[in-house]
Amino acid sequence: MASNKEPPDQGLALMIKSNPATCELCRRHLEADGFRVHITKGGRQAVDTIRRLLPDIVLLDLMMPDMDGFRMLEQLKADPVTREVPILILADRDETPVVAKALRLGADDFLKKPFDDEELLVRVKKIISSEEIWDSLHNATEELLKSQLNIIVTLKEWEQEAEAFKKHCETIIINLLTDPEVSFPQKQAMPTAEQARDLLNRIVDRYRLRRTEYDVLH
Repeated sequence: MASNKEPPDQGLALMIKSNPATCELCRRHLEADGFRVHITKGGRQAVDTIRRLLPDIVLLDLMMPDMDGFRMLEQLKADPVTREVPILILADRDETPVVAKALRLGADDFLKKPFDDEELLVRVKKIISSEEIWDSLHNATEELLKSQLNIIVTLKEWEQEAEAFKKHCETIIINLLTDPEVSFPQKQAMPTAEQARDLLNRIVDRYRLRRTEYDVLH
């Protein structure tokens, strides 16, 4: 029994209607696999539409009637809003130099005509999957950098706390040693200022170590 279940949404694909036959072929195969397809009438309109929709992939035929495909590619890759949008070049079999130039300008991959539905879908999904992996790595790197920054800030705060604690204790000990109301036997039982500083340094170092161990475990 055939299933009427709709395929899962694969994302938004944008195409420029430069070659009606190729455009219709791609649209039919992509929609059958679950892609949403948006078709623009020309290159100039496509640039504005890509900025607005930010599709998951653009299928670009370099030979367009109203705008050079290379110029459009350069505009998309120069614009911070659109430069991360993946682009698949649709090229004729004898357009190897053209494809090479498009790849140098930032296109992600190419597909030579004529092509079948399986080859089209494999290329499109491969590009989108690669972009998703890259986005995940980028996000993970951003989170790692934020975590590192937070650790640096926290360690700096601990350093300041420890130094303030040490100075406070040094002041108390020195005041006691110079206080005339403290008896001589009591002063003899106290450490010297140098001994007190050494002891405080060891306490502070131990405090820092414990704080670091605690945060690593938690």
